[in-house]
Amino acid sequence: DTETDSEGEIVINHPSGVFALVTEDDLGNEYTFFDTNIEPKKRSYKTIQTNTTRIRANVPSDYRGSPDVVIYSMKEDSPGRYYRNEKEDKIEVKDVGYYDIVLRPGPYLFVVVYDKLEYGKALYAENGKLQEITINVNISDYIVSSDMFYLNKPEPQMTLADKLSGSILLQVEENGEAWYVDTTDKKRYYMKDGEVAYEMMRSFGLGIKNEDLAKIPVGFDTRFDEEDSDNDNLPDKMEEALGTNLNSPDSDGDGFDDDLEVRNNFNPLGSGKLPIDEVFSEKLKGKILLQVEERGQAWYINPDDGKRYYMKDGESAYKIMRYLSLGITNQNLSQISIGNID
Repeated sequence: DTETDSEGEIVINHPSGVFALVTEDDLGNEYTFFDTNIEPKKRSYKTIQTNTTRIRANVPSDYRGSPDVVIYSMKEDSPGRYYRNEKEDKIEVKDVGYYDIVLRPGPYLFVVVYDKLEYGKALYAENGKLQEITINVNISDYIVSSDMFYLNKPEPQMTLADKLSGSILLQVEENGEAWYVDTTDKKRYYMKDGEVAYEMMRSFGLGIKNEDLAKIPVGFDTRFDEEDSDNDNLPDKMEEALGTNLNSPDSDGDGFDDDLEVRNNFNPLGSGKLPIDEVFSEKLKGKILLQVEERGQAWYINPDDGKRYYMKDGESAYKIMRYLSLGITNQNLSQISIGNID
């Protein structure tokens, strides 16, 4: 059941769920846009980004009428190499000098016939783009039926879920509901409260050894009001996770407080610096890590700074994830599928 509102947008009235939207291009071929979320009693938005291919044809002055362009599909013979397949349609380039057509993403060959000879060019149509192609009726664009064409197949477009993978999102247009975007399935999971946050922490946790965890710098957030028994500015919870002495400001007795050493990537339990590896940290951004050689302490690697934040329990996990969150509109949030923790 669809209708068009005053702004020209198509409104679909449908029960809640996750759906795929199917539309047709100008050749009558269907193509699909997946993961459209419709939530109960909420208005969801989905922007369908089609493409437009603008076709021009430069023909000799003695060409009678407006030039016709025949459109063929193409088959891939080997990576990046294509040949002509089936005829899809024939269009006429009007007096304005070009013809705009929406095509399902893929490779196409555009051909003009003049004096029984063929001239043409190939193009890989991409979603969300205006692409232009000009066919010249001269030796440069002369083709025969057996010609191979070399095209660069575009990389899959990065979705919003890809861009926000591992992030915590807050609905700025609602009541600040928090969602975690899983780095594996790219779905969003609702963090209703501390209990759910703790369950989420365990469900998405990735085991890590202490020697590898030490390669990731420790992050701090001043918004936490936590107990600090030895007044070294390193909260007791953090000291428990790091193994430092929460009753001594200088656990290794080297004259530097634990907090100062940790914040500057020095070892608070011995000499030298910690083996920080920025490349390793970059790979784990957005992940939740569990120390398999200890008590399963949980850490969240913030995608923004690549640092690890300690989550002792559900309450601290809930606070950390909200403090490190990004605001998002309902329209953008609706582009990310909803997941459920089993």
